[in-house]
Amino acid sequence: MAITELAEVEQEIAEYLAEYLMKESIITLMSDIKYLQEINPDIGWRPSMQYEGSQNTKFIVEISEEIAAPYSSAKMAHSEILNSTELIAIYSISSEATYLNLKNQTDVKKFKQQGFGLYTFDLEGNITLRFNATPLLLHISKKHFDEILEKAPQGCKTILRNSYKIYQDDPPSGVKNISEIIEAIIKDLAEQASKKEYLDEKETKELIKATLAEKIKILMNCQKFSDVPALGGIQSFVSQYRNSSSHSPDDSTDIDNKYRKCKEGFLSAMDLICNLDKQMGKYRIKIKAKNMQ
Repeated sequence: MAITELAEVEQEIAEYLAEYLMKESIITLMSDIKYLQEINPDIGWRPSMQYEGSQNTKFIVEISEEIAAPYSSAKMAHSEILNSTELIAIYSISSEATYLNLKNQTDVKKFKQQGFGLYTFDLEGNITLRFNATPLLLHISKKHFDEILEKAPQGCKTILRNSYKIYQDDPPSGVKNISEIIEAIIKDLAEQASKKEYLDEKETKELIKATLAEKIKILMNCQKFSDVPALGGIQSFVSQYRNSSSHSPDDSTDIDNKYRKCKEGFLSAMDLICNLDKQMGKYRIKIKAKNMQ
């Protein structure tokens, strides 16, 4: 449908946003935006605006003075969206005055925690991106995150909270960050194991110039840690996520696959850190990432 199908006041807001998306190179043509159309045949919701974006993601924008307006529609279509193979990110666009109103701050906070994004417009038609949306298939709720964080080592909780914030804004960057946390944990663990003389002289010398993968292998081969399966899990994680997060994918298919695995990777890293802490406790080793503090 054409933009003229929107209510008159919504047309003006849609034009502001369309110009912003063009300026930011998020879309290349005004015709890239569809108005009041079904997301797909399996999802009957007809949002104000939708367009294809990066990472093969479909971006949905609902125009409303009520910031949380898309929540009701998304809730009704929730199962269909989650059962869809499409990556769908949902935004609201409201006036700056509505966003800044103190009475709406609880709604704004909840809206962000639920994985939705928000644009605002001022009286001159200037658009501001307040926070990004996470595709619903990749969204990790704060409740789920907090449940895992409760089991995490005390020395890692602050940096893991920061990693989660990064993930909310950009999932690949969040996975990259938590991968770096795991790298810092392994380096610190190796230092502690060496100081406690759990490693022999040869292994201690090898650690000095060892790569991350080599450090993990040395720790796995340490007789003292033969009953620490989390090290094997970390070895697999590093191979699958840490290495890939440090290198650009070869083609669009690799990019899409890497993006879709972000949620699995982030949660896997959280679980591995918690398990490593639990399994290393009896060896008087504290799991921390001192170089990430």
